[in-house]
Amino acid sequence: MVERPTRARVGAFGFVVGLALWQSAQLVPVIVAVIAWAVWRERSWLRHVWIAVMLVLLGALPSILWNVRNDWGSLVSTIEDTTTYWHRLRIFVSPLLPMMLGLRTPFTQERLLPAAPTVLLYAGLAGLFLWGAFRARHRDVSVLYAVAAMFPFVYAIAPATLFSQEPRYLIVLSPVLVLLVAQLASAYWRAAVAVATALAISIVTLQRMETYVRTAPAQPPVAPRDLGPLISTLDRLGLDRVYADFWLAYRLTFDTDERIVAAQNKFTRLTFVDGQAVASRHPFIRYPQYERDVEAARHGFVLFGESITSGADRKPGPEANARRDQLQQFVGQLERHDYLRVVVGPFVVYAPPGLPASPLRALRLRS
Repeated sequence: MVERPTRARVGAFGFVVGLALWQSAQLVPVIVAVIAWAVWRERSWLRHVWIAVMLVLLGALPSILWNVRNDWGSLVSTIEDTTTYWHRLRIFVSPLLPMMLGLRTPFTQERLLPAAPTVLLYAGLAGLFLWGAFRARHRDVSVLYAVAAMFPFVYAIAPATLFSQEPRYLIVLSPVLVLLVAQLASAYWRAAVAVATALAISIVTLQRMETYVRTAPAQPPVAPRDLGPLISTLDRLGLDRVYADFWLAYRLTFDTDERIVAAQNKFTRLTFVDGQAVASRHPFIRYPQYERDVEAARHGFVLFGESITSGADRKPGPEANARRDQLQQFVGQLERHDYLRVVVGPFVVYAPPGLPASPLRALRLRS
């Protein structure tokens, strides 16, 4: 489009932007930077911008229709914004970008090198970036520098970017970073050095991550691959709406094609309305409609038995013990209100009182 701003090319650009917006809103920082770069390099394409706008709408049409029917749900963040924009920019600079470059280890934030060499390396990389951007200012490769430079300022608008354990929202920037680094490999010997360096960094980082995952945190409960026994039990109980742990809720809903809807819940507080237990709402729920569906229907609860006995969704220590006590108090309230407890493999199902006599007797025998 910049090389030859014809209607066809401007329209194709707009259509691809629409498809990108449908694919993932995480591409917005890249799209904004590319559009700004295109305006800077060649403004004449703007006379055909109306074609681009029409084809953006066409490319994004599936996303637009879904949002119209679902209260623009994909544009609403479910993350509670507890940080400022400037704080999110700061954690982009460190530790997230160094993690993406392999200079820090995800989760542990451990440096690849000692502090002093790390600072010198950061300064050297920043200098190389500025020097490369200056040299490329009149060439098409400057689009890479524009995307990399603008990305953090648009990306940090989203509250979800407050996570600093690993660079999950920088993944869409990774192709640009790879291409920028690859410019150094302009000869065979440079390419060999670049590949060897990348390999060494990968080996060290992956080894550190593996050690962390294996030894440091407790793993969350894992649902079995076959949810058939749980689904059969819920069918016998007449429960098609349940609260469940995050690690089960969406799988159960997906596996039953929404015949059974499970809303993720933290199992922290209960209120009772006409004998029906209603759990406090999840502060960061992915899809609030599931929660509303469960609240409005006769519903039960599905928990991992391991979590109730050991607090296994937390790291070992006082935090896990506190979580175990909290869950035991939660299920204790259900049992005091005559909820039926049914054990199904790794799960414990709590069904509201009022089951017919024959299913009730059969389920008690199984339990």
